[in-house]
Amino acid sequence: MATSDSLIMAAKRLREAVAVLRFTAPVAHVYNPLIYAWRAHEMYLRRYGNGRKRVLFLG
Repeated sequence: MATSDSLIMAAKRLREAVAVLRFTAPVAHVYNPLIYAWRAHEMYLRRYGNGRKRVLFLG
């Protein structure tokens, strides 16, 4: 499996895990870029996610 495929799978798991989070007041709005900008994020991971990485920030 390509590195980018592993990153995409991890990002999908994170997207699903945080999508169920609910907050009380004073939080009125929550934006999840892994939902509204998923296509752009996936394209980024496919383009730059392959190859060996020393460090990976996820979240």
